[in-house]
Amino acid sequence: NNKLSFSFEWYKKKISGLLFRKQSLIANYAGGATQPIINSGDIQNTGLDMNATYRAKIGSDFHFDVTANLTTYKSKIVSLPAGYKYQDYSSSGSTRIGAFSRAQPGQPIGEFFGYKVVGIFQDASDVAKSPTQDGANPGRFKFADVNNDGAVNDQDRTWIGNPNPDFTYGITINAGYKNFDFSVFFYGSQGNQVVNFVKYWTDFTQVFRGGISKDALYKSAILVNAAGQPTTVNDPTAHVSNPGATVPVLETNGNFNNSSKFNSFYVEDGSFLKCRSLILGY
Repeated sequence: NNKLSFSFEWYKKKISGLLFRKQSLIANYAGGATQPIINSGDIQNTGLDMNATYRAKIGSDFHFDVTANLTTYKSKIVSLPAGYKYQDYSSSGSTRIGAFSRAQPGQPIGEFFGYKVVGIFQDASDVAKSPTQDGANPGRFKFADVNNDGAVNDQDRTWIGNPNPDFTYGITINAGYKNFDFSVFFYGSQGNQVVNFVKYWTDFTQVFRGGISKDALYKSAILVNAAGQPTTVNDPTAHVSNPGATVPVLETNGNFNNSSKFNSFYVEDGSFLKCRSLILGY
């Protein structure tokens, strides 16, 4: 009776000739010229679009309709310029902690790439039994030895988050009763990760001492010595007194194990549902 309508679409989109800045060397005597931007590289997106609407009327005065839509897609880099296995990209806002994402064939576009935090070193014995890591001390980040070679270095950077959502969705409700009308629109995204770079400025006192976050204040590792007194990372008896800490010990110097490298500490769940419109009329 025309109460329900729906649509279902599957698509496959190929995009070729993406813009890349060529990275062949230009000699210093060339006058500071930048590398030219060239058309090279391909990506492919495949996905589903679904939409459904239900309409109904109750009595002679009340009517409503509900519309829901859902979109999902998979992004894949097909190729890069000749001779490139991958390209790393820094944030447009800062290059302080290195590249945030990597473009590599077979991976989604924009995927985050860095060190994976697996915990915080608790004490000297924890450091000793873990893979070798530059500057490893109690209270600092413990990174994953991804290639299992017994040492943590640049070769252990890995995929740590995807900014592309699993799906996005929307819900619209329209209703009317006599001379009143009502509409509301919700929009959501599910399964996408985001980089919270604000943490760089608020969770590490060696970066900015003008203010710290509540997490840095209440969730940072606290080091004590064998007598239970506050101590520093260089004390051989130092151990973390709050094992549930998620923020490294507050220090005055940056190093490999706290604020100098991009890692999964900055990657958070970016899923959300928000009301974009709410209208009541007469």
